[in-house]
Amino acid sequence: MNRMKVKKKIKKIAKPAYYGMLTTLLDPKSEGLDPYEEAKLKKQISEMLPGSDYAAVKLIIRGEVTRVGYKKWLARRARLLGLDNFLRYKGVNKVQAIVIGDGEDIEDLIRDAWKGSKRSKVVSVEEHWYNKPKKEGADLESDDISWSQETADAYIHTLDSLKDIMKTPRVYEDQGKKVGTDELIRVARKRNVFYSRLGLKELYFEGAEYPIALQRSQSTRVSSLVHYLTDHKQAAKDFLEKSRLPIPRGYVFDQLDKAKEFYRTCENPMVVKPAVGLNGTGVSVDIRSEKALVTAWQYAKHYHDKVVIEEMILGVDIRVVVIGGKAKAALLRVPANVKGDGEKNIEELITEKNALRLTNPRLRKNLIIRDAYTDAYLKRQGHSMKSVPKKGEVLFLHLKANICKGADSISITEYIHPDLMRLAEEASRAFGVEDYWGIDLLVGRIDQPRDQDQCAIIELNSTANIENVIYPLYGSSFDSANELVSHLLPKVYKDEEYPREDLLVKITGNLPDNFIGELEELAEEFQVTIKNIPVESYELLVMEIAGRRQRVLEFLDNAQRWKDATGYVDGLRILDSLEDIKNEKHRRKVPMPDDREINRYEPAKLKISPNIDLFVQGFKNKGYNTEYLYEGLLKITSDAAHGITGAYHSSLFSDKICEKKYPAKQL
Repeated sequence: MNRMKVKKKIKKIAKPAYYGMLTTLLDPKSEGLDPYEEAKLKKQISEMLPGSDYAAVKLIIRGEVTRVGYKKWLARRARLLGLDNFLRYKGVNKVQAIVIGDGEDIEDLIRDAWKGSKRSKVVSVEEHWYNKPKKEGADLESDDISWSQETADAYIHTLDSLKDIMKTPRVYEDQGKKVGTDELIRVARKRNVFYSRLGLKELYFEGAEYPIALQRSQSTRVSSLVHYLTDHKQAAKDFLEKSRLPIPRGYVFDQLDKAKEFYRTCENPMVVKPAVGLNGTGVSVDIRSEKALVTAWQYAKHYHDKVVIEEMILGVDIRVVVIGGKAKAALLRVPANVKGDGEKNIEELITEKNALRLTNPRLRKNLIIRDAYTDAYLKRQGHSMKSVPKKGEVLFLHLKANICKGADSISITEYIHPDLMRLAEEASRAFGVEDYWGIDLLVGRIDQPRDQDQCAIIELNSTANIENVIYPLYGSSFDSANELVSHLLPKVYKDEEYPREDLLVKITGNLPDNFIGELEELAEEFQVTIKNIPVESYELLVMEIAGRRQRVLEFLDNAQRWKDATGYVDGLRILDSLEDIKNEKHRRKVPMPDDREINRYEPAKLKISPNIDLFVQGFKNKGYNTEYLYEGLLKITSDAAHGITGAYHSSLFSDKICEKKYPAKQL
């Protein structure tokens, strides 16, 4: 072994050993906003040591995390965030990770670690830090920490009125993680509708009459203009105000001085949040001082250049699901909380609550995660993690009513006032397309009409989560997936209602001798007939395919995804005639699967005119080169990533992929 390799090997061993030792010796053992407030000597020592430009953490992760791909999954997430990581198994159901890099990026990884890979079930994540970052608000007085006791009291009052359904949580036989796309596929199969899954959350449907595509719950009938409008919090509310619907008073600012001027004119507590965002990220509530406003402003600025400052509505958060223009279900979302039993401390109660959430298909990947702010919120209420609440006492860990932040989901469709359901319908109607909406309301009381108590529309979501109302923690379940598919494709289709198709198909790739046999098995499964047409190339196959349309589509969809240890398909195209391939040259080429470009079969053309310019400009603003291909498809490239996306399905790609520089997904 040469000297260079020896040095690299020593460095690979020494780095995790060094930082692992530091996380053991210099862990501040605090979850506060300033973790070194009571460990100042450890902070001084940390700053003097070599490698102090970085933060590091040792994680002990427990649960179903072995033999489920968890370790490789977490290593990939760390690399995407630019973090050095060293992972190993520590016996059964335990993984140890040493992670080194930027402190805030490490905190993002820890949140990911709690969720885990698809088949994993994380029970706990133990943290030991070196150079743990200080959080915004660390210099605030206790009274300036973002909190609203009036809002907490409103939730407690509402929960008290729902005692009958809060006695026993719902039990689900299948406790596996489900996303909305899984639920939509379940319904499509029952209704004999062809579907093609284009990613984790994208679907293409085709019934006997017309095709339609979905990104999460958003159909291709929702224009890109409407999606962009509703994605911008203040723009959506300004639009609703023109329809004379109730919204909180607020404005968008890009300068702190202007925001302060507006704040001085307000009498009520304020909410500060990024102009565009999801899942309560960057949001601060109950801002009652300019000092707190500055902290909230800096927090929101991490997530968007523009910041919304609006009056705070004192009440509870309701998500109303509107399908086909009708309000079908309502969900009370209660911020992360525990209920005292007079014996367990708050830390133990969180563990107990998370054990319950692990049994719920929607909540099992959205546990209550203690963070730097938890101690501050508890301190505002006169508690710490070691406090033992009285029996029946409800304590909130924060006031963000997002499921992904640990909120409880309670179905209240039978309890909510009909006027609040009508308000949600009016909000969805204002935007023209009424396929599926999640309308978020803040209301003083759930049993009063809009004009009898505080009430405002705070957000609209055209890609609203489908699973929330299917899998509530308490209350009745509502099958929103079945309702949506029934609305989009009303008929239960019989095979004979689909037209017959006779197609000439070219398949390319690294095609082994057993490939034709595999296709014959697929043809039998999907009840189509195939005939091989001889072509002078062992990398090319031309076939005649005949059968009912949905069966032919299922056959083609499976054929173009085919691969095994001996070969794979890298292209599938419908031909007008054999003349199309007469002049083609086929050379022996075996590209790696991750590098090849897949030409998917598009069985129908959607007669829609997307606002292409908005998407092109959106990607350019993020530093991406954008090339228009055809039928609403865009090619996106940069030094960091590349991919293909559709105009109706590019918002998640743009906001989540391009913004964070993840490798592109290909639709």
